[in-house]
Amino acid sequence: MNVFICFAAEDRYKIAEPIAYNLKNYGINIWYDRLKLLLGDNRIQKNLIEGASQCKYAVLIVSSATNKSKCAMEEIAILKNRFIKNDITLFPVIYELKAENIPLKLKWIKN
Repeated sequence: MNVFICFAAEDRYKIAEPIAYNLKNYGINIWYDRLKLLLGDNRIQKNLIEGASQCKYAVLIVSSATNKSKCAMEEIAILKNRFIKNDITLFPVIYELKAENIPLKLKWIKN
């Protein structure tokens, strides 16, 4: 089982790393960029193709920073397409954001 963790860089230390740490401690195989990417790696190949496109599950952290993050939104586009096809199970985490303040292009996660 591979769990991809999708987040905006601003949320790395406050929420993404604690989630990654705890999932790993419970023996869950995670795909987390800090563990999988090396200096010089192609981000598109590693993050988008090996990570977002291949995992069976994804934790999608949505905060006020998510909509502004180009990288997070590229990952989310892949996750959304896979979710629509029932090809992935998503676990949205709404972080420091009221549900009514979720950006319009991310409202689909309420499903």
